[in-house]
Amino acid sequence: MDKNNTFVNKRIDKLISMNKLNIVLISICLGLLACSKTEVAQHEYNREAIAKRDSALFIYTGFDTNKKLEEGRQDEIFSDEERAPIAMSLLSESISLDSTYIYSYTLKAQLLKDEGRYIEGIEVMEDAFRYTKGYMEDNIVRIHLIKGILYELMDSTSLAKENYYSALTQFDLITKDNPSDICNMINRIVLENFYNEEELALEKLKDLKKRKLSERDIILVNNIIEYFENNSRAELVEEMSVY
Repeated sequence: MDKNNTFVNKRIDKLISMNKLNIVLISICLGLLACSKTEVAQHEYNREAIAKRDSALFIYTGFDTNKKLEEGRQDEIFSDEERAPIAMSLLSESISLDSTYIYSYTLKAQLLKDEGRYIEGIEVMEDAFRYTKGYMEDNIVRIHLIKGILYELMDSTSLAKENYYSALTQFDLITKDNPSDICNMINRIVLENFYNEEELALEKLKDLKKRKLSERDIILVNNIIEYFENNSRAELVEEMSVY
């Protein structure tokens, strides 16, 4: 039991410590593109595929443990060694059920990234490009961004920049009708920071505070500024989460 709790606490501590980072990542085309009012194709995903992906997430992060403890199902708690393989298997099943569901690919790439299996992660994202690019416009941004990070972690600078550039140009294309939206502006600053390899994001984010912002937007910008004040671009790349 202590072993399992240690694993869960470690994963939860990491996620809590990355709270500000997760806000940034959400704004990097991983969730907040909806606020830019971009058009996306209507598509209904296989519910069983979604359920398997969600189960993989809960098992990998250890979020399933507290529920099992509360329900007296201690014997069903997975060990450290079991979590990643079980999650990986569930994600493969999810993709088999619905090859168009992008979030199964991105989580699988995250698991592979965490294990240092960068080439395999890139292969997963290439499959994602092949099967999901026609279903949501921002899928292409997401895929190229993740591939760029994986290439950068492999020290393949030219391939990383190529993918960051593709992510940035695709983002500009799908937000061209609303470039002044605060979410779009934040997204672009962070994406540009990946591509340029310069520590320019912080100053550009601070410039956003000169604009007339809603209370919600002020909180969002301040949280992201706080992250960039305390973390380097290299740390952003290393800690990138695609849950």
